[in-house]
Amino acid sequence: MILKRTKSLKRAAAAMEWVGEYVDEVGKHKGKDLRQMGLGIGKTYFSTRPPGLLSAHGYIRGRVHELRRQILPEEVDRTGVIRNNRAIQEFVRLHCRAQRERKRKIIALRLVASLDPDKVEAIVRYPIDLDRLLVAAIERTLNRVVEKHYPGDELGYVVGLHHDALDRLQRPHLHGHVFLLPQTRAGVLISVSDHSRPGRDGKYVDMLSESRDLFRDAAMDLVYSTAPARYKSFATQEWDDLAREVSLKTVEVVAAGRQMSPERTRKYAINTFLFYVKKTHAAWLKRRLQELKDRIAGLELRGRGALVGEARNLHDGLKELIRPRFEERRRIANQVLPQFQKERVTCVTSDCHMNETRTCLVEWRTAGNRRKLIEGLMQEVDDRRMAARISVLSELGIIDLHLAAAGLTVNPPGWIQRLELCIRGDKLPNKELLDRMNTQSEMEAPAPDLESPVADVQSATPGLPLATGSTTPPITGPRLGD
Repeated sequence: MILKRTKSLKRAAAAMEWVGEYVDEVGKHKGKDLRQMGLGIGKTYFSTRPPGLLSAHGYIRGRVHELRRQILPEEVDRTGVIRNNRAIQEFVRLHCRAQRERKRKIIALRLVASLDPDKVEAIVRYPIDLDRLLVAAIERTLNRVVEKHYPGDELGYVVGLHHDALDRLQRPHLHGHVFLLPQTRAGVLISVSDHSRPGRDGKYVDMLSESRDLFRDAAMDLVYSTAPARYKSFATQEWDDLAREVSLKTVEVVAAGRQMSPERTRKYAINTFLFYVKKTHAAWLKRRLQELKDRIAGLELRGRGALVGEARNLHDGLKELIRPRFEERRRIANQVLPQFQKERVTCVTSDCHMNETRTCLVEWRTAGNRRKLIEGLMQEVDDRRMAARISVLSELGIIDLHLAAAGLTVNPPGWIQRLELCIRGDKLPNKELLDRMNTQSEMEAPAPDLESPVADVQSATPGLPLATGSTTPPITGPRLGD
């Protein structure tokens, strides 16, 4: 995953030529068959984004939409590519004129964003829209830059994708060119270079390096969120083993933390789990596995009968909790359809008789932001599902430790032995997700806290399960899906 900056555009003629005859892939290869080039659009590669389409993003989208309606009627160009590209070229022409009138030297910044050829080659066989994925990664990256350095403001940029190239190993090189306006909506000068001072605070920031890391994280998250890629990479024994160990660590951290409401506990658990998935490298994992083996040695002192009884109680408690969690998520999901079916706007009137013309006040009632309501419900369902999964994996890991200490299974459990083999062979499944700045650190960083350090005293953290007959925290942690 690569994001880099190329030479800035300072001449109007160069900007118009670059947008119209290079960023536009069809305009770049006039008269040539794109099916025979690179990824082979329409032959071996399919996308819902028409070839050569230029898309406007950020605060310039509304202006481009107005220009598009003025240029050509819809019936002339059914795909909208010609109208859209002409509208963007007209916008660039007007932008160049405005920059020249204000005596600004730079017309636009040029960026190039590309996906890992190995990832493209692995999932291009599936019905996944990689074009949309790449554009979404660019949008997410620049949105995060705005949130951090230009809060309350917005960037404007044009994106064009290219499928015509192969890298030096003859792998597909899917990449996008970005025409980034040098000022935000509010007129703040932006920078995409290292040792620059973005915004108004005057602080020096390595903006290019930071943007590269943001793009890499965004692209990896989107790639791994696609179904075939997720199933192919995550549905492995190594990922299941690592998820079990990280779940144990997550529940341990949450149980040792401050009291919070159930909703905030779920959010904190999910953030902690993802933190350790992306940060756990060989040194951290080796130390934590040794702690688990020491924990097994301590459990052996309790006696086989007590350990079997605790494991049985934990297992019975899981069976009793899984169905209610499914029912709760079903109840929340069933609220989505009624929200969608609500009338968007209703008008409340009453019959009246007036002898002369007067102003009549009418009451309008809106259903609110339905999209926000629906997305909130679906996010709650997903949070509950993930938190429940973390809790279940953690308690399964606890059961494994009890059975190993009782001598009823291999000691240490198989998932611990497989993770130790991954450490020795440098084949941890999360290797590509590791933060490069943190991989050399021997000291394990604490999990990130929630935004507000003030404890939520209205509702306490869900209690520790009492299935074992003991309330000591080392047995298990809070039931995160409750």
